[in-house]
Amino acid sequence: MSLPVHGVLRAVLAAAGAVALVSASTSLTSGLDLGGTSAHGGPGTVDEAARDVVLSCPGPELSGVAGVADVPLSGSVSAGAAPREAIPGLVLPSGTGGLSIGASGPAASGTAPTRGQTVVVPLPGSASPVEIRGTGSLGAAVAGSQQWTSDTSELRGLTTTPCIASSADAWLLGGGGSPGRQERLVLVNPGANEVVVGLSLHGHDGPIASPTGTGVTVPAHGRAVVLLDALDGSESTPAVHVQVVGGTVAAFLDDTWLDGSVPAGADTAPPDAPPSTTQVVPAAALDGPGSVRIAVPGTKEAVVQVRLIGPSGGLPLPGADAGVTRVPGGAVAELSLAQVPPGTYAVEVTSDVPVVAAAFAQRRAGTDPGDFAWSTSAPAVSGTAGTTFTSSGQAPARSLTLVATDGSVTADLVTVVGGTVTAKRVTIAQDTTSTVALPAGSTSVWVHRVEGDGELRAAVVSTLGTGATQLIASEPLLDSVLTSEVSHAFPLP
Repeated sequence: MSLPVHGVLRAVLAAAGAVALVSASTSLTSGLDLGGTSAHGGPGTVDEAARDVVLSCPGPELSGVAGVADVPLSGSVSAGAAPREAIPGLVLPSGTGGLSIGASGPAASGTAPTRGQTVVVPLPGSASPVEIRGTGSLGAAVAGSQQWTSDTSELRGLTTTPCIASSADAWLLGGGGSPGRQERLVLVNPGANEVVVGLSLHGHDGPIASPTGTGVTVPAHGRAVVLLDALDGSESTPAVHVQVVGGTVAAFLDDTWLDGSVPAGADTAPPDAPPSTTQVVPAAALDGPGSVRIAVPGTKEAVVQVRLIGPSGGLPLPGADAGVTRVPGGAVAELSLAQVPPGTYAVEVTSDVPVVAAAFAQRRAGTDPGDFAWSTSAPAVSGTAGTTFTSSGQAPARSLTLVATDGSVTADLVTVVGGTVTAKRVTIAQDTTSTVALPAGSTSVWVHRVEGDGELRAAVVSTLGTGATQLIASEPLLDSVLTSEVSHAFPLP
């Protein structure tokens, strides 16, 4: 069992100047001119480097359901602020800053890290969320990740989940209707007031009526965990829509599978990219059974085409339909990827109406123990995106996949190993991917968009072992908050 978070590092030093609280609605920018005033030259707002950024992590996903025994997890949460090489042109506030990781209560004092350093703490032993907070000169470009590994007779899997900003609306795809498959929706409220969350479940035949999916209350600075079985335990292709009244939450979907007495895998997925006519999953590591799940939020039927993107360009799906299908409004469909040659691909989904999408990749031979990974679609990187890792214990092998669509993109790839920062400029041609193995001992990786007329997305795939018994996880790289709007008052003439 992991040690509680409250006995580990917390370092928050006072930041100079005004502090702007940053939420999911904060504007993101990678531009070099960050000091402009309002058009009127008088009282108005300016974009300055963010000084107070909060990210939420799910905490122990398998704890906190009333009437269900908690499952202890041995894992960790890591966090860091991007090194300066990953945020060129961003003017940081003077003075000191702090980076903290803690459960719902305060953590012990410690030494403030510097940019490029990664802080790692164990998961709390209680059913509470974990908060990452960057302040002052360490407020901008903060990222974090939660990781745990289990290989027991009842639970097997490797999970790496990004810690995220909260939002009022989110879609999550994952889980299934097989016996022993269990999905838990973890809702984290970083705010000071309780919020009410409405949940709607969608499946193969459309929206699924369930009165238990309305009015879930999440306490202030707390979380709620909901079993999807309480909504509908038999749906084979569930998709969950989360809508919040009076605030925001960070939502995560945990998917575990005990096939009879055989552990068949586990994963925790963040929300998918918001509904759009184009969705891109940056990295699906296929080697055996796999699929693409597509949900249509609206009422109109969607005509959908799915293709893979690899190092040499776009590839149609095998089969007579070449990845083209129709999905009724409000419904969910899956396309098989089982016949795709082994490899790591980006998955592009295009539609005539907005959709959400995710990819599933499984590692398993017959009825033996296995694992799987849910790879979510991700928004395009507009500035700097990154994630952090724990380097203690049995560290997985990790690879970073970059994909460019609708044009080529040039980006800076920044890695940190043992405190040493390495930056490399790469160009990804239109509709191709580039996959690089991350050095052993990497504590963080960052991608900074430099130029190009295409859209850039990225994800990290982590693995332990090889072949059908491999443990696997996939984590998208999400834009870090770089700036926030700050009000400035000017004296009257």
